Amino acid sequence: MLKWVGAVRFSGVNSNIAVIQLGRPIEGSFAVVQPPPPSGGAEWRIESSTEGWRVVREGVEIFWFSVNEETRPITFRQKLELGDKVYGFGEKYARLNRRYKRFNMWNVDQPYNQPSGDPTYASIPLYIVFSAKRCFGVYFDYAGYIGFDTDIERVGEVNVKVDSEGVRVYVLWGETIKDVVASIYSLFGRFTLPPKWALGYHQCRYSYMSQEEVLKVASTIRSRGIPCDAIWLDIDYMDGYADFTWCVDRFPSPKRMIEELHTMGFRLVTIVDVGLPRREGYHPYHLLAEADGFMEDENGEPFLGVVWPGVCVFPDFVRSEVRARWARLISDWLAQGVDGVWLDMNEPSIFLQVAKASRELKRLCEHSANTEQPALTLRSLPRLSTVGLDKTERMVPIDAIHTNDSGERVAHSVIHNAYSLLEAWATHDGFKLLNPEGRWFILTRAGFPGIQRYAALWTGDNQADWGQLEMSVPQLLTLSMCGLPFVGADVGGFGDDADPELMIRWTQLGAFYPFFRNHSSRYSNRREPWVFGEAYERCIRDAVKLRYRFLPQLYALFKRAAEGGEPVIRPLVYEFPEDEATWDIDSEFLVGSNLLVAPVTQPGLRARAVYLPSGSKWLDYWSHRVHSGGGWVLADAPLERIPIFIRENTGVVVSEAQHINTQNSKPVIEAYVEAEARVELYDDDGSTLAYKRGEYFQLDAHFVKHENTLSIITKKLNTGYKPSYTSVGIRLLGREAIENLNLGTIPVEAQTFEYTLNVDIDG
Repeated sequence: MLKWVGAVRFSGVNSNIAVIQLGRPIEGSFAVVQPPPPSGGAEWRIESSTEGWRVVREGVEIFWFSVNEETRPITFRQKLELGDKVYGFGEKYARLNRRYKRFNMWNVDQPYNQPSGDPTYASIPLYIVFSAKRCFGVYFDYAGYIGFDTDIERVGEVNVKVDSEGVRVYVLWGETIKDVVASIYSLFGRFTLPPKWALGYHQCRYSYMSQEEVLKVASTIRSRGIPCDAIWLDIDYMDGYADFTWCVDRFPSPKRMIEELHTMGFRLVTIVDVGLPRREGYHPYHLLAEADGFMEDENGEPFLGVVWPGVCVFPDFVRSEVRARWARLISDWLAQGVDGVWLDMNEPSIFLQVAKASRELKRLCEHSANTEQPALTLRSLPRLSTVGLDKTERMVPIDAIHTNDSGERVAHSVIHNAYSLLEAWATHDGFKLLNPEGRWFILTRAGFPGIQRYAALWTGDNQADWGQLEMSVPQLLTLSMCGLPFVGADVGGFGDDADPELMIRWTQLGAFYPFFRNHSSRYSNRREPWVFGEAYERCIRDAVKLRYRFLPQLYALFKRAAEGGEPVIRPLVYEFPEDEATWDIDSEFLVGSNLLVAPVTQPGLRARAVYLPSGSKWLDYWSHRVHSGGGWVLADAPLERIPIFIRENTGVVVSEAQHINTQNSKPVIEAYVEAEARVELYDDDGSTLAYKRGEYFQLDAHFVKHENTLSIITKKLNTGYKPSYTSVGIRLLGREAIENLNLGTIPVEAQTFEYTLNVDIDG
């Protein structure tokens, strides 16, 4: 229970989490769906003084803050120390350490991820303070506007302005960043394992314009031996850009197209925009209108905004009845064989507020010296330049009205950042309505904490630019630390033209993104792997194959993220907080705890400096050379290769599969052992929730090396699922010869440097 301490209310929730209530008490939360579980009896308290408050845990001060609740916005100021690093805030276009920055939390359609482009599509009002002396996170549980200033306006402080009369603030303590991130994952709710195919390579473009083109792209991918699991359709598959429709002129037989894609081993993902055209005879509009299911303006009429289809209304996802009706639309759409849903324009983004359209129409007419206003002008607005429009006209106004299940009218200003979360929830319910036991795949552009329970998130409309390739790493690492493990950026860049070297290097990096999609605009050059010529195609194909090589390892990491709250990709500081050199490094990253990936993010380079964290040796995955940690090495990086290193006494599980449907190929455990290592293989059916009931396969491989003898003991930890393969390979990495090799208690012949053994798992 929250207790008053001076002008604030405070409570310790469990050993690692406490809550501060500022201003008027706020009920309910979009992000925190259930109270964090109690664990242990650590004593939290808050101490007031004339200067502010001290948050204390077990007698140790965590941080000092002051607050002004008497005016709106509420102002929260938290002291920083000289050595503090500040991580967090989600997908912002900034380095990993985000001290000395300003960020605005207000979801907007912010194209091209420019360095000055803030706010962005997703808002994560969370930061982590880390130093050699302390580590904690602070989350502001509010879906309206919040402004953050990290040590600019006021030196030595995080200055936070919350546009509300009240906000609940969560304090997340940990000995290390790992502890804080685990609390973040627990607080926002874990995600469910996606279908295995969603971890593969995805091919997309704005737009594949016809059924014929879609099938041609799919067949070309297969004929050229490029692994791929999904083809995506942007808005041009629709009839007049209206959701849940097909343009029959260009897609005359969607059912046959989907069947052919499935026969070739592809899944189909289609875009769904949030604005529904206000058209007579359009079923989705009438279905929601029957429930008065749209956001309203200040006069109680449906709010109207111009988007791709023309004049649109916007579902009021705050109401459960509206979410249920949207779920029916999604379920009916999926029933024809569509496999995944791509939620776009869901900040929500509009081109123009219809209430202000007369002014714009007048401007357009004056510009064209036409005194008449043609009837189709409104429908044409999406194709007209909106340069010069006030940006506020391209947003749903803050005084638009939602209605909750109690009948209370709520301003959009306090819902805005969570709107996409509510849409993703309703879309998820549509998948469950069709197939309660099936997994789902949803991708969203806009987001808020909690979105990971329903959807993957990508960073929006980036550009084919080396700087944006480089900045995608800290963007995704930060999202991962903020509780969103399934994230990615458009490989190759969405806008502008990509050259072949950029495309190769981005595909190599994308192979290690949690979400791996090639996507580009119709106004840029084509990005399919073969368009740059045979020599470059080979490099791109090999990069995609690298994704599938490591897919069994990635899948196991997704399982751990779902159940244990561990990010799939991690900054070096996450695993090596005692190594101060790692604290600012964001040009390389870890996949899991042991696979270090160092992408090339500048043109013309054929080698790059890589920092190898201290406390461990590291093996170059390609050359098998071993390096000591705690320093920089120059890694070879020819155009066809991305530098990868494996941590001493660890291993990975790899495969030679070409797409998910061929995952019956035998997995191989690769281990670099100097003393002792454990490697786990995880597998399940890849499509249902049966794994939650124990229907999965898990194998432990235990390696023990003593002098020149290596023993390997394998043990099946769980056999609730029977894989299609009957044996597992074991490959030992390194250049040091082993004289004696034992598989269990049975000696086997030792070769030189590399050993490949088979373990029978069918017995």
